[in-house]
Amino acid sequence: MALYVSLKKAEKTSKTVTKIARRQDIKPSDAMAIKDCVENIGDSIDELRDSLNEMKNLNQTDFDFKLSNIKTWVSAALTDDDTCMEGLGEEDVKGDARIVIRKNVVQTAQLTSNALAIVNGLKYKPERSHH
Repeated sequence: MALYVSLKKAEKTSKTVTKIARRQDIKPSDAMAIKDCVENIGDSIDELRDSLNEMKNLNQTDFDFKLSNIKTWVSAALTDDDTCMEGLGEEDVKGDARIVIRKNVVQTAQLTSNALAIVNGLKYKPERSHH
């Protein structure tokens, strides 16, 4: 569920940031930084989707390998969020556009970080037979 919530927030953030990039009051140089951010969020969305799909296949077969993949993808998604933020320094994007984008990306990163903490706590527990 945590991965799903992260994915939905990332998708919403992507739409919000894309709309901002298209605003008439955004300077071309700012638009480039915002476009880079949208690409990072897009990568994050792909990684969260991959991890969610792998989570559906998380069973006894190759459990550790699949869990390792999930951890890698969720970590990468978090890195992509951070990369987006780094590209939105005060010299890159100014004003309310920057504030709105950063707020959305920070919320996305927090949800993704929570999901990663939960994933990191997962362990395989064989079902007990009822003899």
